[in-house]
Amino acid sequence: MPLWNFIEEKLLPLFGEITPYALERVRDTFWIVLGVCIVYFLVYLPFKGILCLIHKCKWKEKWLL
Repeated sequence: MPLWNFIEEKLLPLFGEITPYALERVRDTFWIVLGVCIVYFLVYLPFKGILCLIHKCKWKEKWLL
């Protein structure tokens, strides 16, 4: 977890003293947001791109669905 260690050591001290409970909540929120971004860029956008290509090239007519 080098990314989280960097955030914890370099960025969070800029906001002052953080309690362990708040640090745990910030860490959980960070991983949830990162997971959502990864799913968005690796699953949702390619899926929408493939659907756009299918619609634009009219490949639907060639498939026997």
